[in-house]
Amino acid sequence: MWAMAGLAAGMLLVAAASLYLRLLAALGVQAAPRRDLPRGALPLLITAVAMGPLVEEATVRGLIMGGLLLPVWGTGGALLLSSLIFGLAHPLPSIPWACGCGLALGGLTIASGAIWPAILAHAVVNGWATARLLRQRRQARQPYAPACR
Repeated sequence: MWAMAGLAAGMLLVAAASLYLRLLAALGVQAAPRRDLPRGALPLLITAVAMGPLVEEATVRGLIMGGLLLPVWGTGGALLLSSLIFGLAHPLPSIPWACGCGLALGGLTIASGAIWPAILAHAVVNGWATARLLRQRRQARQPYAPACR
């Protein structure tokens, strides 16, 4: 059951990310090339699609939201603060979208009682973003293509 929820949430977040990128393009906003990501496709996939979601969700939703904030701030406060932390951990211009994504992933974690659906949803989003980035790199024939175009 949780796997279906995670997949569905991931697909909705991909749709939201696509709309957000279109908005940025319409506003003329372009991100700087991501030089912090691995150049090779396989290391990038392992880092962004497998390890990133696991580490980020365990840290933000598990430790920060569930362990540190929830006992002090309650459900709503923990969800909002952890989403802000999650958003601020991402580069511009993706911070507003990442905050919203953090709300969705945190809500999924609270509703399911586990971080696994959020990990799966996060992996779906990162998989889409990684495929998009690899395509841009291939088209530009450079290892560091801009993230938003």
